[in-house]
Amino acid sequence: MPFEKSAPREFDPLTSAEATLAICLLVMRGIAETSYPDPTVCTEFSVARLADHLVGSVRFFGAPAGAEFRPTGAIALEARVAEVAQPALAAWRSRGLDGTVKLGRNEVPAALALSILSIEFLVHAWDFAQATGQEVSVPGELAEYVLQIARKAITPEVRRNNGFAAAIPVGPDAAALDRLVAFTGRAV
Repeated sequence: MPFEKSAPREFDPLTSAEATLAICLLVMRGIAETSYPDPTVCTEFSVARLADHLVGSVRFFGAPAGAEFRPTGAIALEARVAEVAQPALAAWRSRGLDGTVKLGRNEVPAALALSILSIEFLVHAWDFAQATGQEVSVPGELAEYVLQIARKAITPEVRRNNGFAAAIPVGPDAAALDRLVAFTGRAV
């Protein structure tokens, strides 16, 4: 697979966000407009509403880096996500990962705020793929990196306050993506 050959061997919050965004957009490119109202594994979201949620998340996690978002009127889900992700990642590239940022009412390490985008992009890529009958291909090293972020970011308090279901056990031989998805409370 071309992506796996070009994927960096070691990730940081920015390269991970860029790589997971590419995977998410590739899955979204395969979503037919007729699938927009279809349900997802996130029972409160249709495919289109999950894209709205992802756009909101990208805006939320891009704002602390100073990202400025301009409405463009894109209709295709892939284009809508790409149009907010580009300025968010550009702002993070410009700001850097030092220090802390205000995220909602909390001060958090800048690297953590950016890292959460990788969870959003990769887990929702899986959600979109499940909803639309697609496969999502992720290099094991990338999925493992994002799983380590999730283990730090999705605390019991975050699960309670942000609607994450309890982690679902998976077998010891489960692929890294399956372990990530199960950790976020999704049945594999």
